[in-house]
Amino acid sequence: MQLLHLAITLASIPWYAFGQMEIPKDLPGDGPVLNSQEVYPNNFIGKSALAHPLSPKFRLTPDMISFHQDGGNTRTQDWPAPLGLRPQNYSRAMGVQSLYLGGDGTVLTRMTCNGTTPSFCMAVLDPQSLDHLAFWAPQNQTLVSPYGAFLENRFVISTAERFIYEVEIKLEGKQVSIHEAKFVDLTSVTSGLIVSVMYDGDRNLWFISNSFSAGSEQPVGATIGFVTPNGEIGKMDVHGEMVENSLAINGKTAYVLTGPAGPSTNTMSAMGYMYAAEADLDNLSVTVVWKEAYDAGSSVKPGGLARGSGSSPVLLGDQFVGFTDNADSQVNLNIFRQADAFRQNGTSFVCKVPLFEPGASSNENAMVGYFDGDATYSVVINNNYGNPGMQDPGTDDINGVWNSFASLAPGLDRVDISKTGECRVRWKSSFLSTSGTQLSTKTGLLYGYTQDKKLAEQGEYVWYYTAVDFDTGDVVWEQLAGVGGVYNNNFQHVLVSPSGAIYVPVMGGVAWMKDE
Repeated sequence: MQLLHLAITLASIPWYAFGQMEIPKDLPGDGPVLNSQEVYPNNFIGKSALAHPLSPKFRLTPDMISFHQDGGNTRTQDWPAPLGLRPQNYSRAMGVQSLYLGGDGTVLTRMTCNGTTPSFCMAVLDPQSLDHLAFWAPQNQTLVSPYGAFLENRFVISTAERFIYEVEIKLEGKQVSIHEAKFVDLTSVTSGLIVSVMYDGDRNLWFISNSFSAGSEQPVGATIGFVTPNGEIGKMDVHGEMVENSLAINGKTAYVLTGPAGPSTNTMSAMGYMYAAEADLDNLSVTVVWKEAYDAGSSVKPGGLARGSGSSPVLLGDQFVGFTDNADSQVNLNIFRQADAFRQNGTSFVCKVPLFEPGASSNENAMVGYFDGDATYSVVINNNYGNPGMQDPGTDDINGVWNSFASLAPGLDRVDISKTGECRVRWKSSFLSTSGTQLSTKTGLLYGYTQDKKLAEQGEYVWYYTAVDFDTGDVVWEQLAGVGGVYNNNFQHVLVSPSGAIYVPVMGGVAWMKDE
């Protein structure tokens, strides 16, 4: 999910239009998500799988939960997940924008709540039923970005008004509470939307944001900064670059991608940049360990959202960091060394690998990253070329043609990197994925979401949960999720949960499945 389109929209709206003038009094949503079309497709395709467990994932520092699962955006978890054994479907009608699943079973969501008018809040949900247990919203603030972080019992998230809030979640027996612990006012530090926030290993709170000049509707620069545990702020401003994705953190180092902004946005073969940055606490400034350019191409790809890279950086163990570029004909996976590995090796660049097919190649999602604990680092990337783009959930026709992914180019590639930096394509799949995938190390399966392309060409929109073999790239099984626009996942990712279920936010609410 990208925020450029959101940042541009927010830039043209007066700040006072955002304020939630009243704390929400209750949460809407009840009952299942009902199909919005009468279509009767196959319920299950393929065969149930045998689990092929992998080594546990590499734990980054700090070990937190983020929108893309952890501080390294790896979309990998050590939790069980469905094998396709008598799968059961569940759903709940509610306005969920993002989900964060804690290892203790906590389900936290940013969702639409009710006050006098609809507004956003953070809610704790029951992991089995998704009943509302507790919720919180800041006064006169608007929760916009999904790129927050969950560390121990604290969750941190930014607002459109350029504040960062840390909230505490308490579980005492059957009682759950969520309340504000502290906030940081960044209105004097940055002029634009705070895109992402995360902690580093020293509990410095990193943030990235865009900046706007007077009268500008598009970003002209970006800010990379941090807030120390005692509230001191350090930052670095960059010009002609903008932030379009989340950051990644391991230890003391933050990894930030920027795309071209301002006059450079519409130039041929524009450049974007990748930063490895650390906090200089003595001078309250940002130290750049290394900065590398990448090919941002000439324009946004068909169905794309980002002008530069469409991915958030993915961290591979403590050695490598990967991201996709936006090269015109064929995007590439770019691999660089993390800061400590760079200091040992002396060079940052590792390799660049072309993805998918020329003329039909794009990536607008976070990737799966995995280190087997021995010798191989792997990245799985899904193709987004030609997708219909993010949709407005308030559209009048829930079953409109905008639900069709028939124009989406297929493609799911796995690239392996050796300890010494050799890179190769492990497999290429023609799987058509409407979301980023997620890996369960307990099953050895990648979980995604897809649409029946032939039916979509006829205006019938049928959606499936899908399991892909991480080792071979073969599609193992597909389980019907639902029918009609209400089951459109609209760029949202599939999430593996500690309960063994997989969840996906959809237009009509939240859908999930698990083995019986």
